[in-house]
Formats: sequence, C-alpha cells, structure tokens
Amino acid sequence: MAPLRFGAGVKGKINQSMAFGVPVVATSVAVDGTELRDREEILVADEPEEFAQALIELYESEDLWNRLSDNGLTKTRALYSTDAARKKLEFLLSDQHLTRLGSSLTKAASQRAAMLAN
Repeated sequence: MAPLRFGAGVKGKINQSMAFGVPVVATSVAVDGTELRDREEILVADEPEEFAQALIELYESEDLWNRLSDNGLTKTRALYSTDAARKKLEFLLSDQHLTRLGSSLTKAASQRAAMLAN
C-alpha cells in the first residue's frame, strides 16, 4: 500500500514491493512520474473508499493479483535492475547521448576529451 497524499521522485517502497512480486495499491500521487499503468502493473485509487475497494478486489482476485505481480516484476526489472542501471550508465559514459543533441555538442565533447587527455 502506498496511500501518499504528497511527494516527489521515485517511490522506493513501491519499487521494492514490486521487485518482490507483491502487487501494490497506490494513490495517483504515489505513481506520478513513473511509467506504471493502472490495472496493468499497479492499482491506483485516491479516495479512501476506492483505496479500500481496490485492496479488497486485489485480495479476492487471483487473476488480478497474478497479473499485477508478473507485470510489476517485469517493469521493475526493466527500469530499476542492476542490469538496467548498468546499461544506462554505459550509455552516458560512452558520450552516445551527446550525438543525439547535434554536431555542436559532439564537437564540444571531443574538445573536452582532448583537454582532459592533456
């Protein structure tokens, strides 16, 4: 459960629960800024009655529990696993991201690399 009313950034408890295959019911504030989709990887409810109903539905529906569990694991691995972090870090350290921004930045990166080499 993540009944957050305010907050920002990545919510660690949601990711941690999903990484263990535990389905999550959260408020829209708790999932704001994430790639989580309601009824696919997570259940979203903002009002107390809706939140309670979502918890009951999740408890009573094995299909819903399994779908959220499986999809949550998949999403968490894709976005937050050590392998995903390694790939992002390798991309950033390779300067490939600068190429996308245009040749002027590529030139600047080359000049910076030359300065660092001296």
